[in-house]
Amino acid sequence: SVSAVDRSKFRTCQQTGFCRRNRADVFQPQTFAVVRDSSRYADGVFEASLQNTKFPLQPSFGLKVSILNNGVIRFSVREKYPTYPRYDVRDVVLPESLNLLQNPVKYEYLADRNATALSYSAQPSPSSPAVAMEVVINHFPFKITYSVDGKQVLVGNERDLMQ
Repeated sequence: SVSAVDRSKFRTCQQTGFCRRNRADVFQPQTFAVVRDSSRYADGVFEASLQNTKFPLQPSFGLKVSILNNGVIRFSVREKYPTYPRYDVRDVVLPESLNLLQNPVKYEYLADRNATALSYSAQPSPSSPAVAMEVVINHFPFKITYSVDGKQVLVGNERDLMQ
C-alpha cells in the first residue's frame, strides 16, 4: 500500500510562537504583574488583571480571590477572553461552603509594598473561635499570601514560577 502526506497542511515549530518559546534551549522565566488600576473588591470577591511582563502582547489573565464563609480563600487565574471554553471542575468545594463571607473585610492598598491587603476575621468551624485572617496580593511580581493569626499558611507563586 502507498500513503501520501501533504506537508503543506501542517505547521512547523518555527511557525508558532508557543512552540518557539517553549522549545528554546534556555529557560525564559516570565514574570506576571497586577495591571495598574485593574483591581477591585466587592462583596467578598477581589478581582484584578494579570499581565505577563516578559511578553506584554500576550492576552491578560483574570485573577479572582473569593473569601468563603469559613474564612478560607479560593483563588483562580484564568484567561480573561479564552479562545475555547476551559474545563472547570465544579464539585471541588461542598456547596454549603461556597457562600461568601458576610463579615466586614478591610481592603487597603499597601503603597510601601506595592500590594493589596484583605484583612478579616472568620470562624473556621462552628466550635472554634474567630481568628484573624489576611490575604496579601503583591502586584509585582505577582504573589498571593494567606495568613492566619499572623502566620503564613499559603504562598501562591512564591518563587515567581508561574508560566
